Amino acid sequence: MALMDNARVSEIAVAKRLLTAVHQAPTLAQSLNLGFSLDALHAQVKTLDLLQAQQQPYIVGLKANQKTLYQQMQHLFATAAPLSDATQALERRRGRQVQRTVWVFAAPKDLPKRWANCGITRIIWVRRTGLRSGRPFEEMHCYLSNWNLEAAECLHLIRLHWQIENGLHWVKDVTLREDYPPRRGGFAPISWAVINSFLITLARRLNHRTLPDCIRDLTNQVEQVFAWLT
Repeated sequence: MALMDNARVSEIAVAKRLLTAVHQAPTLAQSLNLGFSLDALHAQVKTLDLLQAQQQPYIVGLKANQKTLYQQMQHLFATAAPLSDATQALERRRGRQVQRTVWVFAAPKDLPKRWANCGITRIIWVRRTGLRSGRPFEEMHCYLSNWNLEAAECLHLIRLHWQIENGLHWVKDVTLREDYPPRRGGFAPISWAVINSFLITLARRLNHRTLPDCIRDLTNQVEQVFAWLT
């Protein structure tokens, strides 16, 4: 397991160690149909070079902090014809209405030199539109990939990534404030991460809509928690 020590080891470095470890575990790597979905923090030349060298499929987010490359992809979206596109039916959930459209483009041949060996073959754009808290919104997201998939397949994989972000990372980071545990150092952060994961699992097994709802319902209900455990 690659462990991360905030402010000492970057998430980028940990991700690269994990990607290498998975690749070097032949039994695991050969038993799974592997592909990697990474957020825009990992849109780094060295990370994509590593994935390409290991012949691992990837979809990696791209944001405007990679200014030259992002602007090139914006121009591609505005001027080129997509290889495929797909639109998801309107989704209504928890007071929100969201519709997603995805376009897949062939990567331009004139990529900036430092990105040219990363194996990028597809550029994916996703537009989310709808209503959030009664207000209309529109968001555009760009992704780099060496995976030659159709638009509907890309949308499915990207949605799976968003579900992890929204259903796990957001809950741990914001609701449980996992980056600020009561005790730090040693194995304390790992122990708190295990406890938090248990609480999230418990909330979902008990069919609570949100984690705060579960915390309120189970406060001082030790017998109920033990009954679930047994």
